[in-house]
Amino acid sequence: MGKNYKAQSTPKRKYISFSFKQLLFSIGALAVLSGCSSEKDCSSFHEGEYSYTKDSDVRILRTGNVQKEYSLTDDWMEVTEIHWTDDCSYYLTLKSTTHPDGTTFKQGDTMWVEITATDGDRYEFSAALGDQVYNNTMIKID
Repeated sequence: MGKNYKAQSTPKRKYISFSFKQLLFSIGALAVLSGCSSEKDCSSFHEGEYSYTKDSDVRILRTGNVQKEYSLTDDWMEVTEIHWTDDCSYYLTLKSTTHPDGTTFKQGDTMWVEITATDGDRYEFSAALGDQVYNNTMIKID
């Protein structure tokens, strides 16, 4: 007796098809996304006058290697020496303070600061002093 062989069908291959419009859209989206990942430019934040928020009474004045943080309403000022280690990172060393309540930042202490993101006239930063880490935003007002 002859064996009955059942013909097996070849599995169909699935092809992904793109229209020309989809291909152009994909290329355009990729170009936009790759443009968004450009490196941040921190050089415009090396000097100037800053505030933590638009309504804050605290100002930060940065000129050369000196940074002064002071209150517009109270009579206090902190003077720090700033040392830029690269375009977006710096050390602040407290030289003097007249803050009546004192701060966690004592004379001679050094705080490391890294600018983590920039957007127009503002930047986000992370600062470390000992085991304390602070995150905040600075707005350039001048």
